[in-house]
Amino acid sequence: MGRRLTYSERAARRSQEDRERRRRAREAEERREERAKKRERERQRALNAAQEEFNEWQETEDALATLAAPKRSVRGTEGRLRTGLSRHSFEPGQFVPEVFDARRFVPETFSPAPACNFDEPVGPLAAVVEPIRAAALAKCAEKVKAEPGPGPALEKVASGGGACCVALIALKTRAGGALFTGVGGWLTVGVVAAASLVIAVLAASMKSSRKARVWERIRADASAHAEMVYRDAEAARLNDFESRQASARRQFETAESLRLADFQSRQAEARREFETAESARRADFEKEENARIAWIQGLLDGEIGVLKRALDRRIAKTRKALPVSCSVTGRVRSRTSVEIAFLAPDMEDLPQQVARLTKSGVSYRDKNDRELDNQYWLVVHGVALRYASEIMSRCPTVVEVRLDAYEERIDEAKGKPCLACILAHIAPRSGLSKIESWENIKPDVVIEESGGGSAWKRGEFVEQDPVTMLEIVDSNDFEKTAADWPDAVDASADGVLDISGTWVTEYLYEDEPTKATIEFEQEDGAVAGRYGKKATIRGELAGRRLRGKWQEGTDKGELVLTFSDDGSRFDGTWGTGLSGADGGSWKGERK
Repeated sequence: MGRRLTYSERAARRSQEDRERRRRAREAEERREERAKKRERERQRALNAAQEEFNEWQETEDALATLAAPKRSVRGTEGRLRTGLSRHSFEPGQFVPEVFDARRFVPETFSPAPACNFDEPVGPLAAVVEPIRAAALAKCAEKVKAEPGPGPALEKVASGGGACCVALIALKTRAGGALFTGVGGWLTVGVVAAASLVIAVLAASMKSSRKARVWERIRADASAHAEMVYRDAEAARLNDFESRQASARRQFETAESLRLADFQSRQAEARREFETAESARRADFEKEENARIAWIQGLLDGEIGVLKRALDRRIAKTRKALPVSCSVTGRVRSRTSVEIAFLAPDMEDLPQQVARLTKSGVSYRDKNDRELDNQYWLVVHGVALRYASEIMSRCPTVVEVRLDAYEERIDEAKGKPCLACILAHIAPRSGLSKIESWENIKPDVVIEESGGGSAWKRGEFVEQDPVTMLEIVDSNDFEKTAADWPDAVDASADGVLDISGTWVTEYLYEDEPTKATIEFEQEDGAVAGRYGKKATIRGELAGRRLRGKWQEGTDKGELVLTFSDDGSRFDGTWGTGLSGADGGSWKGERK
């Protein structure tokens, strides 16, 4: 049998089991909280994703609802342009020269030597004094040695007395006290020794005194000589220091002069470059300002050439700004009238569902036919109204914009794809200028209320001006099909035009007009042209319409040019790749 646990052991075991149960319970609670937080994060992510998805749908719907609103109001177009006639003032730049960092010459400080000390020479000139002092000492020693005086004689006496004392002490020791016995003997020895010591001291004193007197005489002369030599050496040292400082200053000033000359040269060059750049900038500013004012004045005067370029720019920029894709082309009828034709977007390209944000996410339902028709109806009217308002907001002389919207169909009679005119409307400035705010407008209501003989037919071919049907040449390129718009006439019946010769042309490249002179050569319907350095055109002329290809180096594409009845001018488009219109317009006149 095992040993029974004591009370304290059982209590410790129960305590350990309680701690383990609490730990497991705490870990289980933490796992539940972590799972709950994870579910909450996933739910929040799902809600955020749903909100983003709904916002994206809502943005699309809002963009379609507001696509008719122009960037600028039709109101006050002439006033805005006349304000723009005020010449802008050129803001000249300011040349900020650098500051020359002039350096200052910092001379060294001369450290004078200490006063001449003949006995203990120190400092940088100690070597000057030491030889003089050594020579004086040697001279003193020779002079004392040459003239001994009484001192040496006394030294001899003192040395003799000392020898006598030594002899007496030795004699007394050998005699065993027989001679100079008693106190008297030792007293005699002491007297002789004392006398000898006194004589020795006196001799040394006399010798030292004589040497001191001789040294004093020699030192005075040597010290005076050393003082003079010391002063000369100090003066020479000072002169050498000043000479070196003067040379260092001259070198510094020469280097500083060269540095200043180089700095001034660089500053003058920088100023000339600044003034040249400033002159070029001013010339560019004046050129741009003159072009800007001429452009504004052309818009105010309704110059046809300016209106054509403005129309091309507005069409290109508005096409990029629209939330739907639709091909468009246009022309200037007169200084007061512009004509626009566009291919309505496919209904399938418009939103087909209605979204609703719920707690569980985004729910969708398909739009019914009525909703789709209304949406398509509003988009077509919105696109038409947008182009009309954009043009009128920039061209004050334009009082009407003729709008034609086309839809791609299959002509059942011919079995070929064609374009059906589904909207024909003349938008007057008087009607659009009444709109104070373009927010929350209904394009169909605006067009109906603005007058202009609008016509809308959905699902039928209707007779509208300019035409009802246009045969599609390329179903993916409305501009190529509309190259003859609005006449839609194949001039082949009139015979082949003669377009050979020199043509002065202008094509739109990246919204900027570019001039080119073309030399056309023609053989029946085959046309070849050259322009620029190595650019070529080859195509076929059918009636008044030339379809062909252009090539400039490695760049190439297609073009469609429509000539006037008398063959004196042409209007058309060019493009890259297989497109004959995505590049821009191309217009020209016979030279």
